[in-house]
Amino acid sequence: PTDITIDSNTFSESSSSGTPIGALTARKSNGDPVSPAASFVINSAIDGLGNDRSADFAISSNDLNTNTTFEFKNTNADNITINITATRGGTTETKTKDISVSLQNAAPTVNVGSSPRSITAVSSGQSTGITITGTNGSAKTSANTNGLTFSIVSQTNSGRYTINSTTGVISAGVNLTDGMSDTLTLKVTDV
Repeated sequence: PTDITIDSNTFSESSSSGTPIGALTARKSNGDPVSPAASFVINSAIDGLGNDRSADFAISSNDLNTNTTFEFKNTNADNITINITATRGGTTETKTKDISVSLQNAAPTVNVGSSPRSITAVSSGQSTGITITGTNGSAKTSANTNGLTFSIVSQTNSGRYTINSTTGVISAGVNLTDGMSDTLTLKVTDV
């Protein structure tokens, strides 16, 4: 083989362990696949921060797969260079090449609970007892709430409510009395 190609080089943080990233192909100098087909071995995988990520990837048949779950960080750690060797079947002919793959951010989700919600009278600055939650889209359950920011996009009565951008706790911006009716548009963002 004179080259190694991959048909896809991006994967999502929502991917579970064992998800194919892309199919590897060992190619001849004219671009055609070698025959018999090649086998592949990962020599190393290093992210953009210099961390060894070799154990995080595996090869099954000719597919490059995830071997763990990931969390998108919006840093150089999301770009990984994987050094792969292809050996043409039945021969000792090899080709080693660096393949770059990139982790992609998955959209976060927001949970506001049941709607409409009722609250009793609340003083300005006090919690309404309503908290919104979310997940960042990562399949890595230990990290799927990392990096979330909560905000109020709009409200029918401006300034009537505030939100803690880190916890999602909604508080009264003014004194609230029974019978007030408001619609809030809430947003959760991820890195």
